[in-house]
Amino acid sequence: MIRITTVLITLIILICSLSNILSACQYNVRETGFVDFGVNQYHFYGYVNHETPVDIVKNFEQACSSVFKNCNIVPEIINVEAQQDHSALRYISQYNIHSFPSAVLVSPDSQVFVIPFPISKQLSKNAIKSVLERIVHSPLRNTIIDKVIKTYGVILVIEGAAHPENERIRKSVKQAIRTIQAQMKLMPKSIEHPPELIVLKREAFQNEELLLWSLGLDSQKINDTYAAIIYGKARWIGPLLKGEEINKTNLTNILNIIGLDCECGLDMRVMQGTRLPVKWDGKIQTRLVKHLGFDPENPVIKLGMNRILRKGFASSPGAPAYYQSPGANTNNQDDPLYVVDDQSYLKKPLYYLGFLSLLVIIFSLLFILYKRRS
Repeated sequence: MIRITTVLITLIILICSLSNILSACQYNVRETGFVDFGVNQYHFYGYVNHETPVDIVKNFEQACSSVFKNCNIVPEIINVEAQQDHSALRYISQYNIHSFPSAVLVSPDSQVFVIPFPISKQLSKNAIKSVLERIVHSPLRNTIIDKVIKTYGVILVIEGAAHPENERIRKSVKQAIRTIQAQMKLMPKSIEHPPELIVLKREAFQNEELLLWSLGLDSQKINDTYAAIIYGKARWIGPLLKGEEINKTNLTNILNIIGLDCECGLDMRVMQGTRLPVKWDGKIQTRLVKHLGFDPENPVIKLGMNRILRKGFASSPGAPAYYQSPGANTNNQDDPLYVVDDQSYLKKPLYYLGFLSLLVIIFSLLFILYKRRS
């Protein structure tokens, strides 16, 4: 009897411990950056009209479904004549769109990027898909994804017109990386590789036009040098630094946030920076899980992180003085406060654990009573 009772008590303790794990934070800010709660999405609006051939509309819908799967981009096809009350129709007149199909990409902070489509009445699915693929892929974004999975994060430097300034900034970035590397042993949780420098050269601006747009830059009007820090699931953290702002102190201050414990009390908007428009498919996620040692998309892990992040959002006095959330928009319906509501599936694991704990306790008591009567 004693042996069975001991086993039952051990089970209760294990279940209670697992429940406590859900409300405790085992992760650093970098790791929370790999969790996607579906907030601050980009929106793709594809426009067709009654003259658009049915085959092209079908190709458009299928291409959107395929290309934007596993993306932080929400696609919608709009018939401009059948849906005249749609709020996204304002972009047609605002950006002088006259041919169909056509499209715009709208960022979480309401920036608009017009997507050029070839003018043809015989657009194939592959032709449409080729246009859409350029929205979610580019050489530099693919490199960034590869680096953020394996390293502390990325410092992206966008070259300016002045060569001496570019060289000064490279030196400042390398100094900041060395400083962070020296501090990594003292951080709450070890990170294997230090931050990496990636330089976007001026001759590559055209190929990275959409990446630059997502950072608030026009590829045709860049003269100064800029720097952005990217971590987690291609999230942009801190302000877009420009010129003299790009120095060792500012870079180190922002980078330090990434290594903090996720219970450090920072505003959730600091810990869940705006993502670049990227495709994060199953192969990439598998690589990430291998490097992290856990799956950040696991519902139980998401629940634990969400509880910490919401608590931080509610109690935090705000971001540090040197921090500015990129693309902050208080009117955005994707505000982090809406990460998880009371009906979320993320709370189901807690209900299951509580129910299981109750069952174990009831059966334990019944078993003990039965043994005493015997």
